[in-house]
Amino acid sequence: MFKRQWLMAMVLCLVLPMLAACGGEEPTATAPAPTASTGGSDATSETASEQPAAAGELNWAALKVEDGATISLVASGNPEEQKIYQESIERFKQQFPNVNVTFEAVAADYPLKIKADAAGGTLGDVFFMDSGLMNALAPNGILLALDPSMQQVGMQASDFAGPLINLFQLDGKTYGLPKDFGGLAVHINNEMAKAAGVSIPEDGNWSWDDFRAAAEKMTQGEGNNKVFGICTPPDIDRMGAFVFANGGQIISDDNTQALYNQPAAVEAINFWYQLYKDGYGAVPKEIGQDWCGAAFGNKKTAMVVEGGWLFNFMTQSFPDVDYTTVAMPKAPTGERATLLFTNAWGVAADTQFPNAAAALAMFLVSPTNQQPIAETGFALPSWKSLLDLPFFESHPKENVIAKSADYGHLAVYSAKNDDFRKPLSDALERVWLGRQDLQPALDEAAKASTEVLQQ
Repeated sequence: MFKRQWLMAMVLCLVLPMLAACGGEEPTATAPAPTASTGGSDATSETASEQPAAAGELNWAALKVEDGATISLVASGNPEEQKIYQESIERFKQQFPNVNVTFEAVAADYPLKIKADAAGGTLGDVFFMDSGLMNALAPNGILLALDPSMQQVGMQASDFAGPLINLFQLDGKTYGLPKDFGGLAVHINNEMAKAAGVSIPEDGNWSWDDFRAAAEKMTQGEGNNKVFGICTPPDIDRMGAFVFANGGQIISDDNTQALYNQPAAVEAINFWYQLYKDGYGAVPKEIGQDWCGAAFGNKKTAMVVEGGWLFNFMTQSFPDVDYTTVAMPKAPTGERATLLFTNAWGVAADTQFPNAAAALAMFLVSPTNQQPIAETGFALPSWKSLLDLPFFESHPKENVIAKSADYGHLAVYSAKNDDFRKPLSDALERVWLGRQDLQPALDEAAKASTEVLQQ
């Protein structure tokens, strides 16, 4: 009954878009654990080797997939990403030759489609999932708990880097497996740094003062020809890394109160803001750019704080720009921090073939599949042990991001993440526009964010 009621509510959300959003960020502690339906097939097939797994390997033979299973994999992505998924399916079929996998690529409006499919009972067996979909689906019994299957093959939550898997756990159960991740680092234009006499801290040994000094030195010119030292959007997904390094918090540990207006957090946010206010930082749209990566590629800013997604963008759009990637600077506390971003593979609770679907989700995040992807430089592996691959020793840019998992914090702050963040985003926008001072703006926003959490 609960699930049917949720489905009807989801349909209303989809057909009445002018109403308040209802489904992206739901409370995470109310629904019973989902139960998988086995459909009409109870037969299983031993498609993996029956030899016991060696130490550190996954024992695929322990998971008996349904004989003749046909399952679907649903994901968004550009042609390059879709090619990666197709290659992953081929690797999976080598391990499970009796399982047929169909791939569905979603060109646009991916979250909307997944919610519509869930509401209509047509959800794919295995699908790409962000934290918003996790919070919309898991509390309502739409996702399959993967822990029993993980236990059978020897996969543990601790196999994944940093806190990544925490985003996809609810009430002690795991509903999604992180597929890869990104973490923030500082990217510095080598030519501009040399011209300004800035020494690039490739060993990561630098402070906030060093960071500010570099931005100041590399700020050159006037008017439309001005080059800024750093790209400084009013974005908590950048300045949040400084908050954590300074010992601050965005939200309380029990997820009931916004804390971004407290002294340590305000000091960090003000550090980022002063770069902009003092003329060393720029907002992309104010210099004719749509995001910081474009500003960096077009040499409008000498530095950016971005993740590993910058690498492919620069290779494809600005291959002649020579730059170095370094770790985030250390705060006056002596600590450094970054923000971690990830997505996952989830499985529909009502899949007809739960063992085969769980096998695919687990295989996609396994070392067998993630290592060849990592070695192309396409994505950083979420599997912790793969972050020590020899590949990273010869790829220093990627290595900086890979190592950031050790000091990273998740860039999602509650199950009501979007609603929680909106007052903060609005407040920061007002501050950057000079319409309100920082502390009162943050106080006002924190009150509103806390009210969201307590609703």
